[in-house]
Amino acid sequence: MSILLTGATVIHGDPAVSPRRADVLLEGDLIAGVDHPGAFDAHPDVTERVDLIGATLLPGLIDCHVHLVMTGAPGAPHELDDRSLADWILLATGLAQLHLAAGVTTVRDLGG
Repeated sequence: MSILLTGATVIHGDPAVSPRRADVLLEGDLIAGVDHPGAFDAHPDVTERVDLIGATLLPGLIDCHVHLVMTGAPGAPHELDDRSLADWILLATGLAQLHLAAGVTTVRDLGG
């Protein structure tokens, strides 16, 4: 079973060919291919097609300096003084979800 994402503008980091309109073939959780529109139309395993004309796709973003146990508010280092481990985990999870919602898929936590 494969899913074909069609017609999106794809940004993948190579300035010689990016951004451009392309189709993206997904096999399970993996990107199996990225090619010009129509390149995967005859692929035998495509079970679903998703029209993404007008949308933009790009790989996940990386943020190498985050603090998943601090909100960044004034006095943030002191907000950790009276937290339980469960509170820290909930805070870190919430801040990680905010990063993910913004397109950041990899973070390096500093001081957490």
